[in-house]
Amino acid sequence: MQNKDMLRALFWAALVFLAWQLIALRIWPPATPGAPPAASDVAPAAQNEPDGVDFALPPGPRVGAGAVTPAESIAAQLVTGEPATHHLGDTGGVGDRTYGLSLELSSVGASLESAALSDHSVSVNDDPPVPYPILATVVVPDGPTHRSFSTEKIHLLNAAMDVRLADVPWVVESSNATSVSYSTTIKDKDGTALLRCVKSFLLPDTGREPDRHDLSLSLTFENPAGRDESVIVTQWGAVGLPKADPRMDDRALFFGAAAEGEIRSSPGALTAGLKSELPLVESSADKPPVAWVAMANKFFVAFETFVRSDGKGFGGDWIERVQQVPLVMGTANGTEAALLMTTKPINVPAGQSRTLTMEVYLGPKSRQAFQQVESYRERGYDDMVVASYGVGSCCSFMAFRSLTVIMVSMLDWLYGLVRNYGVAIIILVLIVRTILHPVTKKGQVNMMRMQQNMSTLQPKMDELKAKYGNNKTKLNEEVMKMYRETGANPATGMISSCAPMFLQMPIWIALYTSLNFNIEMRHQPFVFWIRDLTAPDALIRFDEAVQLPLMGPVSGFNLLPILVGVFMFVQQKMMPKTKPPPGPPNAQAEQAAQMQKIMPYMSLVMSLIFYNMPSGLNLYIGASSLFGTIEQWRIRKHIERLKKLPPPAENLVAKKKPDGPHKPSFFEKLKKAAADAQKRQPEKKQGKR
Repeated sequence: MQNKDMLRALFWAALVFLAWQLIALRIWPPATPGAPPAASDVAPAAQNEPDGVDFALPPGPRVGAGAVTPAESIAAQLVTGEPATHHLGDTGGVGDRTYGLSLELSSVGASLESAALSDHSVSVNDDPPVPYPILATVVVPDGPTHRSFSTEKIHLLNAAMDVRLADVPWVVESSNATSVSYSTTIKDKDGTALLRCVKSFLLPDTGREPDRHDLSLSLTFENPAGRDESVIVTQWGAVGLPKADPRMDDRALFFGAAAEGEIRSSPGALTAGLKSELPLVESSADKPPVAWVAMANKFFVAFETFVRSDGKGFGGDWIERVQQVPLVMGTANGTEAALLMTTKPINVPAGQSRTLTMEVYLGPKSRQAFQQVESYRERGYDDMVVASYGVGSCCSFMAFRSLTVIMVSMLDWLYGLVRNYGVAIIILVLIVRTILHPVTKKGQVNMMRMQQNMSTLQPKMDELKAKYGNNKTKLNEEVMKMYRETGANPATGMISSCAPMFLQMPIWIALYTSLNFNIEMRHQPFVFWIRDLTAPDALIRFDEAVQLPLMGPVSGFNLLPILVGVFMFVQQKMMPKTKPPPGPPNAQAEQAAQMQKIMPYMSLVMSLIFYNMPSGLNLYIGASSLFGTIEQWRIRKHIERLKKLPPPAENLVAKKKPDGPHKPSFFEKLKKAAADAQKRQPEKKQGKR
């Protein structure tokens, strides 16, 4: 009766959940990917300004750190130019690589409007391939426009002046195919030049190397006045990095700091969360200076590495704080956010200049490339890849990074042998199955022997029922005593049969993480219609995606997850069933019986859960289930042969008791101590009286 009630409750709970999903989709339909959101569908992010610093900029006129009064705005005069755009880097399509980057820059704010990767495409199905857009301009409806690396404002301490520069067209100083420079001059109300700012973007020659995706950015301050000046700069970082996973926001923030001669990375707040606007990094005397900050999705990353003020090594000794700022919410790309950097006071003596430099990397999150390129290795970029494993995924709290590194290394090594990641995954399945085979075989053999032993105990169990049938407490004590004396343990078979599955779970999670975050596997084919192991297999593609409960956006008919469900169902059917132990019913036996009834339905649930998972993960689980079914068949043949043999201990019921007094177990000692303490309680109360 309890089993039927539980199954009925599960059925109604699932039905209510599915109904709610369908109702929610009608009330709050998802944004259409690729379509620009309407102004009414996009809400500016909430702006909570931290004390002393106004980082989050409200829509409309921009306000910078240290509020700008209208009088101060009028007092500052700027030498400006005309709005203009400039192209740097590659001009061809995917595969026509020289620098790996195709950049569009703007004189407005001296900024980067967009960046695309000329050696990576959006999808394997695009014809012709479309370069991957790694950065883009974010426009807030009825609000400001945010561009990457624009200078938000400059605060002149001695002149007591704040100057907003993000929406100002700078003067074009020079431009060619690999570099462009913009400038602006700040003057006081009398027209006297106080500070000249020159921002330069440069594609270095190293960008011609295959694994390089570099952009150098410098900001120079020239002081033409007759007195010293100190400036504080508020500078935007990367803006508009897209999410790579349509099911969730997989973007995250990271920062690296030098520790004991090495640069180690740490994940910051998830972009999707935006629960706080506190600084991601803040300067402190007891902390090493931040070396770089980064924004990344599953496969691509934008690094901003700070060069020391003396030009020797990396470390933002001139950075005061770096903060995550929400820009706009409710877009097809999820919540848009950016990094906003504030410098310490930069002293610019009269007649001299000071330069701040950032080395920018815009490209794939490739640990192999980061280890091969010396400058990337010195900056600790490869450590960031390890730190990012699982961050932004549904299994992030279960991701074992060390095991994930091993899985990635094994896959890459096998790929080097067979030159096909799909074949490498199947070989990895065989390796894992071979390693776990002794555990699987022993567990099922032990279950069979336990069931045989339980059958030999049945006559003794009947005697105990007849003798203590009306006293359940005494009956349970005698049954446990019999198990202890005979060495039988009903829970052993249940636990040992589940052990292989539990041993594989960390491997599954590690492989899921490696497939989900391994750029080396992106757009790698297997066979036939499977052209990208990091995406669903999509045997048949739909013209438009359909939003379904439990599955998310479905853009095609995926065959692999259905095969996974079939293989898991067959494997479950071949698993030996655990018979309930003789004796009075107990909670453990009832739970085991319930699980056995539920497990056949789990194959259907798993097919739904895995439907939009990467085809490489489905390939692993499907191959594991298929080989597991073959393994079950062989183990069953082995067990059938063992059943024809006599039990290993025919005198199990009359097992010889050990000589000497019985040594109490730990739990028996604990029970006795509790009973003694309860007996002493009345004596203590009488003593107090």
